[in-house]
Amino acid sequence: MRLLRIRKAKELEKQLRDSFEKYGMECMRIILATTNHGSTTTFKHQGNEVRASNYVDSILSWLTEEYDKKDRKDNWLLVMEIAITIFVFVEMIISICNISYVQHFFKALLQRI
Repeated sequence: MRLLRIRKAKELEKQLRDSFEKYGMECMRIILATTNHGSTTTFKHQGNEVRASNYVDSILSWLTEEYDKKDRKDNWLLVMEIAITIFVFVEMIISICNISYVQHFFKALLQRI
């Protein structure tokens, strides 16, 4: 469960990162998958067609970073859902205890009258 840190693709240059983000995670996964089978998969980088096999390590590190971001977001959503559930449960317990206290208070008040 990754809540705070993300494994960053540090060696990735900005122009290459922009090219990957332009294509998106799904397209880069497909490009990576077809590259591993020996085909000559290409993509546009800075206006030129480049072979994906030259950038396999960069694609892998960028995909790792993107999946870590998605995983962190999902984990924080889960933590928030658990916290909200706990707060609702505690509020229900407090309300139930408060209702029994109020009933006891009014019963004692009615007996005095």
